[in-house]
Amino acid sequence: MKHGKYFLFLLLSLTILLPLLLPLLAPGTPHEFDMFFHLERISEFYRQLTEGHLVPTWSTRLAYGFGSPVLMFNYSFPYYVASIPLWLGTTLLDSFKILTALTYIGMFGSMFLFLNMLAGPWAALVGATFYSWAPYHFDVVDHRGAIGETTAMVFWPLLFWATGIMFKKHHAKSFFISTLLWALLFYSHPDLFIMIFPLWFIVIVFEYVYSKNIHA
Repeated sequence: MKHGKYFLFLLLSLTILLPLLLPLLAPGTPHEFDMFFHLERISEFYRQLTEGHLVPTWSTRLAYGFGSPVLMFNYSFPYYVASIPLWLGTTLLDSFKILTALTYIGMFGSMFLFLNMLAGPWAALVGATFYSWAPYHFDVVDHRGAIGETTAMVFWPLLFWATGIMFKKHHAKSFFISTLLWALLFYSHPDLFIMIFPLWFIVIVFEYVYSKNIHA
């Protein structure tokens, strides 16, 4: 792709994403059901990180001070990401908004990368637009505030992209990239991990059979 097309695609991508990102710049708290729970957990997660607990576990401050084991089994990768803006000095609410913005950008970029491998840049742009603007995402992001689920939606297209490269170009490093993406998907939202795995397994079987037929 030439530099002019790169600039055009960047401009179109910004145009597509800006309506999704601009509401996050508005002052105040978004109306999301799960957001306050996540804010409490991010705050406690970050506190434990600053105290030297790289893998936060039991919380002595959650559940109205009675203590809670939720950080021991709750997905943790989104909280690691949200802790970075806190470390840089942002407020707790702004760190949540930054994480939400990153998931929107990540969902668009990951789907574009995956579809570009399959059908080219223009089809990828259309598919990434539909993926980013899907009504279900508005329910997850703007209604429920399920930040783990939105974070996981960034990684499954990347996983299929890495799997496709592994079969098409036989790059050994794509296997290790896929392994890392599986881990990020799991630590972002285990339920989505379970939903995606059967679909990924079907793709693996079809790709394996197709590659065997090609080399037969």
